[in-house]
Amino acid sequence: MNHKYLFKIMSTLPPQYPMYSRDYVYVRRYEVNLESNLMILVSRAVQHPRVPESQDYVRVHSYQSKMVIRPHKSFDENGFDYLLTYSDDPQTAFPRYCVSWMVSSGEHLISHLLC
Repeated sequence: MNHKYLFKIMSTLPPQYPMYSRDYVYVRRYEVNLESNLMILVSRAVQHPRVPESQDYVRVHSYQSKMVIRPHKSFDENGFDYLLTYSDDPQTAFPRYCVSWMVSSGEHLISHLLC
């Protein structure tokens, strides 16, 4: 990968069980391959001395994502297709009825935006 950036993302949620506000500190690397017309982004959680944990947020220590982006024509024009794989440890136990609802409804709990 030829580019690397450090991010801190904070997701503020209403303070209620089982999801509390989270913060993510992660590194994202990406590469653009113009021959295959693909962009690949790889992110993973990291610890960084200049980004200490806060009592106001639950730090997500286990996070990774991979995204492949293929533009319809070129990266300079609108429109693209993508494939995203994502996992993190929410550091909470969801009640069984919540898990059943999430699985049956197809709702996703991605609480941050890709930059």
